[in-house]
Amino acid sequence: SASRATTGEKVSAAGLTNQQAALLNYIDGRVVINLSQILKGDKKANFELQGGDTLEIPAENKTVAVVGEVQNPGTFFIDEGRSRSDFISLAGQETRFADINRTYVIKADGSVRHRGGAIWSSAFSRGRNIEAGDTIVVPTNPDYAPPIERVSAITSVVFQSMASIAAFFSISNNSD
Repeated sequence: SASRATTGEKVSAAGLTNQQAALLNYIDGRVVINLSQILKGDKKANFELQGGDTLEIPAENKTVAVVGEVQNPGTFFIDEGRSRSDFISLAGQETRFADINRTYVIKADGSVRHRGGAIWSSAFSRGRNIEAGDTIVVPTNPDYAPPIERVSAITSVVFQSMASIAAFFSISNNSD
């Protein structure tokens, strides 16, 4: 069997920057698997471990984390029947900076479910797909403009308009 180069050897041989090496390590470091399908004998879900690979199965987690643009991000004990909205409520609701339409869930196995996916059905909103170990992420709205920026933009336009009007009257008064 062919030996696998370590990440350090790959970085050295490729002349990568530290940032590129960190990305390589991240990409090289984690694979999402469907263990229940593997245990059922699904050949498509199965994969071959290579030298140096490890399989880590964490202790059972009975919590759901809510992070991002919520008032009080935190981890909450899972209760049957609680929905995504219930967990967001436990975290104090979304902030005004939240992009509610882009909220997504990082499943316990590392996979990601977002609004565009099939999981974001009415069943999802009722909580049937929120499971122990999941993380609900409420991202920041990239289009959010803080009120001070809006006020600043408006006052700038008003000031420039007033200055233009004043200049016009000044010119018209001098020409008389």
